[in-house]
Amino acid sequence: MSLQNVLRTLNTVKRTPARPYQEFTELISTPPKPLNTTTITLLSNLNPNSLRFILSDPKFRTSKCLLFFNFLLKNQSLISFKIDLHAHLTMGFLYRLRESGTEVSVYSLTVVVDGLCRSGEIRRSRELVEEMVRRGTKPNIITFNTMVDACAKRWNFVELDRVLLLMEKEGVALDIKTYQFLIDGFTSAGKVEEAERLVGEMHDKGLKVNTHLYNLIISGYCRLGSVDGAISSFCTMDERSVVPNADTYWALIRGLCKAGETGLAMKYVLEMQSKGFELDSVILNSLIDGLHNKKMIDEALELQLLMEQIVLNADSSAWKKKVNGSLKSNQPDQAEEPKEAVEK
Repeated sequence: MSLQNVLRTLNTVKRTPARPYQEFTELISTPPKPLNTTTITLLSNLNPNSLRFILSDPKFRTSKCLLFFNFLLKNQSLISFKIDLHAHLTMGFLYRLRESGTEVSVYSLTVVVDGLCRSGEIRRSRELVEEMVRRGTKPNIITFNTMVDACAKRWNFVELDRVLLLMEKEGVALDIKTYQFLIDGFTSAGKVEEAERLVGEMHDKGLKVNTHLYNLIISGYCRLGSVDGAISSFCTMDERSVVPNADTYWALIRGLCKAGETGLAMKYVLEMQSKGFELDSVILNSLIDGLHNKKMIDEALELQLLMEQIVLNADSSAWKKKVNGSLKSNQPDQAEEPKEAVEK
């Protein structure tokens, strides 16, 4: 070889830095079966940056990258970090799949959409879905729910409208999860009437509406100071055969107390107690103070007696447990009834 050729070769080597994943080249081309000591050592040295470089390097055929990626998933226990589909299955890799003629699955599309939504790039995720639709990959309800959830949590209602419009265009119907994401987002943003409309739509479609969704609406109305709206939603639950739970009552009672409607709040406390729900002493104390301030002395005394009965029952229960434990451990001298309980 002439001196000129040698210098040219040296310059080329100098300009071309070694890839940080050079040692994985053979492994990417033909993942070994079964695993040997060399392979196990290589996998233990793999890091997240190297994996990203490998998947985005056009030198490696897309099919080989997919095989390598699946190989890593199957041998996750040998790798020092958790393989994150959202981080490593990038948009660039998705486009490489399409350009190579490989069919992009809805699963792969959804993984990338989820990654974009997690990083707040909702518009890019929607545009990606639109492009993939044009290229023949049809998104499913999980893909759309991922975007709906991200929009609702960030109160990005402009982008939400576009996502819902795309859903309608693609013939993908809203399911229970979609409605839950929407109702949660609307109530937290103060759009309670819109959330209530969606609950009615769920009933009309025969979808199951759980108590939690009504709790969101009642809490939402209470935050807005709309006592009438909260009570109306509570009554609708009964009409729709949706059973309220303790959270439903406490949301309504807190809202009524905040609005100064202590007499009405007292009514729901007694109703709650009659149904066997556990009563919260903090809220009961607030309600008693409110009743006193409104000169509703009889109601305040009634609630005070109810609280004392709850405390007495709790003391009695704790004492019984202590007696049983002391007798089992042959220490009957420690089984003394609480003074407060005896005095009462």
